Amino acid sequence: MGKKAKARSDKQRRKEQKRAEKEARAAAERAAAQRRKWVLAGILLVTVGVAVSNQLLGGPRIALGATLLVGTAAFLAVALGALGASVKPRDRAKASNIDYGN
Repeated sequence: MGKKAKARSDKQRRKEQKRAEKEARAAAERAAAQRRKWVLAGILLVTVGVAVSNQLLGGPRIALGATLLVGTAAFLAVALGALGASVKPRDRAKASNIDYGN
């Protein structure tokens, strides 16, 4: 095996490794997005389920309001967390990318 052939195989190996890393990162992002969707759906189902059962069983109205308030707060917290997690960070590797506000 000559130098050129070895250089090509090394280059090809690095290219395949980068592609595999990119695919793995994309799969992890898809799995995280699916997990967030299930958590949001679970919070909604539990909140509505508790509120409906409270209403049907004739519980106090203050308990219904508290259930809806807590469920809405939990849903908002998870939804905003998911939104923040989906934002890509900016590249700060070089000093020229940093804005000092001048």
